[in-house]
Amino acid sequence: MSHNSVISIVPFDFEDEKQKGKPQLSTIVKHIVNGKETTPLIETPFIYHQYSKFASSKFYSPDQRNFLKLEYFKDQSNCEIVREAISAYDVCVKDTRGAILGKYDKLYTYIDAVKVPSADDDDELMQEESKGPKEAYTKIKFNTTYSYYYKESGLRLERDNAGIVSKAIREALKKNKDKKNLDGLVFTLNVKDNEKTVKKVFSYTDIEERKELCTKIYVRKLSSFNDDVKKILEKAELSEEDEQTLEKLGGEPNEVDVRTGEDLDPHYRGNCYVRFIIKPYRVWAARNKDENGKRKMGIQFQALQMEIIQLPYNSDNSVKNVYTKYSFGKNKNSSTEVDKLLIKPDPLMDNNTIVSKKEEPKKAELVKEEKKQTKTVVVEESESEEDSDESEEDSDASEEVEVKPVTKGKQVVSKTPLKKK
Repeated sequence: MSHNSVISIVPFDFEDEKQKGKPQLSTIVKHIVNGKETTPLIETPFIYHQYSKFASSKFYSPDQRNFLKLEYFKDQSNCEIVREAISAYDVCVKDTRGAILGKYDKLYTYIDAVKVPSADDDDELMQEESKGPKEAYTKIKFNTTYSYYYKESGLRLERDNAGIVSKAIREALKKNKDKKNLDGLVFTLNVKDNEKTVKKVFSYTDIEERKELCTKIYVRKLSSFNDDVKKILEKAELSEEDEQTLEKLGGEPNEVDVRTGEDLDPHYRGNCYVRFIIKPYRVWAARNKDENGKRKMGIQFQALQMEIIQLPYNSDNSVKNVYTKYSFGKNKNSSTEVDKLLIKPDPLMDNNTIVSKKEEPKKAELVKEEKKQTKTVVVEESESEEDSDESEEDSDASEEVEVKPVTKGKQVVSKTPLKKK
């Protein structure tokens, strides 16, 4: 990593008109390299999960199943590597909170991203079958986006049409935040009719809006597993040869179509190794006190990509894979755009052509990726749009930024003094 590298957190703007009326204020985290502002991403090593750490359907509704409990197991050295990377951001916020909060600094209680539960803490984030002592953990949000569907057919809107609907809804809500007023909206969309593209008018009531997961999920199943393979998976950093060995045993990582928690469950049941690309997404500050009289603030992390390596005795899953660019390990492409890192291409859509789920190709063309020598990625920051229904520590957004290769290292965290914005 460059010596001329620092973490910077933009001070809160308590008078920001765009954030007025929201339960939380938020500001962004930046990584400055040689004077250029970027967003840091942390690529984790593999961690063994005996059980799923994804939000359980036993405790959470489908709409709430958008996070994972990343635990730091004491018997896995790779967990300590991740914990140190996350903790560095806790330290950064604490050390610079005076500059971040200004005159409101004394009003806030900071909530660490690395949480150390007590013996009496409730543990609803765990799956029921998970037993044993409680470990320190960080709540990692999955990236989400709003998708739109035709109510009559149940098919997803094509990308261009979805953009028309989304823009019209945003503009209407700027004028009046009451969603009841959306019922009068109408949209002129381009749809296929007997192989011809025609314009058709739809009302808001003809469209269904769904909040869906858009974190990229990659899965592969090892054909064999022994002590040698285990040693590879438990390394802090994999070499190009290690990545090639995993590819021989499990093939190319396959992206699976995951839009809901139910889509993820069959692929992530436990008895697997997982790794992530994690982004320190934002620092948040609640406007009001909680039930204990505390006004809280903290930092939120998002999982942009997740890879799951299933061990051999797991049951076979019949899935339809979409092969796109892969950003882990040695398979990075320096020209990868982060809209491909963050937002999955829709396998059900081809421009303005509606394709039913039954007609979805079983397998898209495999894209060969250029091998890279770096273990971290840095992306240029672009402005993102937050949901208006944020709850404490939670926010969802989609971003389009460009991946840049950087010097070798496992985490994008400066050890130089922090500079105040």
